[in-house]
Formats: sequence, structure tokens, C-alpha cells
Amino acid sequence: MEILNNLWLAVSTPNEELMDFLSIPLTIIENILTMLLFIAILNVDSNKIQKFKYVILMSFISLFSMYIISNPFNVFFNYFIMVMLIYIVFKLSMLKSIIAAVSSVAVFSLVGFLVLNPYLSLFNLSSEQLMITPVYRFGYLCIMYLLVLILILFLKNKNLKLN
Repeated sequence: MEILNNLWLAVSTPNEELMDFLSIPLTIIENILTMLLFIAILNVDSNKIQKFKYVILMSFISLFSMYIISNPFNVFFNYFIMVMLIYIVFKLSMLKSIIAAVSSVAVFSLVGFLVLNPYLSLFNLSSEQLMITPVYRFGYLCIMYLLVLILILFLKNKNLKLN
């Protein structure tokens, strides 16, 4: 019983080390969803090798830049790298690559924005508590990723796409 108590204490109190550890699988999941989103929006023809290359390279670069480059700059660096990887891996035009990156980032930002305030109000949290408490952050990201996945499935089933 003490083990369960220690586990609950680890995930329910501010724990930056655990958040750093959880960032690895969450980054991979977010890059998969981002890729599926721009593939669904732009109707990009791709194979499994291209998808695998994009997810692995983008995840590695995102995690690497998170620890090397300070915060607002690593975000801009990641957006630039995302456009370049889409351009190189999926062999799209530069304009389509930029549209793919901007559209997927815009959807993630919009979903995150729409979920954030109700989530903070429901659990009576501050934004700082959300960022450093694993159980709250994980719950927020699960809701956000689930909504993005539902949107991706909706786009694929309704054949809605940009030409």
C-alpha cells in the first residue's frame, strides 16, 4: 500500500523531473498527431517510411532543442525545422509545407486554448500548477490529444481537405 501512496505522491505534487521524463513519449505522440493532421488537411500522399522518418526526426530534434535552446527560441526553431522536414521528407512545395505546419500548429493551439480555461476552472488550478504537476498536465494533454484525434478522424471520414 505504501508503494501506491508513494506513486500517487510522485504524480500529484509538483515534480519537474517526472515532467521531463514524460515529455519524451508525449513529444512523440504530439508529432504523430501533428503529422496525421496535416496529412488529413492537405491530403498528402505518403508512405509508412516517410511517416516514420518525420516522426522520429521531429521528435529527436524537438527533445534535443528543448534541452539545448532556451524557451521561446526553441519553439521558433522547432517550427522552422517542422517546415523543412515536411518539405524534405514528404517532398511538398515550400508553400504547402508552410501551410501544413501552420495549419497543424493552429489547430493544436485552438484546441489547447479551448480546453485550457475549462480545465483550469474545473480543477481550480493555476497555469503554473498545470505545467509542473504530472497528473494535471497528463490529463490536460490526454483531453487535448483526444480532441485532435477526433478531428483527424472526422476530416478523414468526411474527406474534407484543402486543394
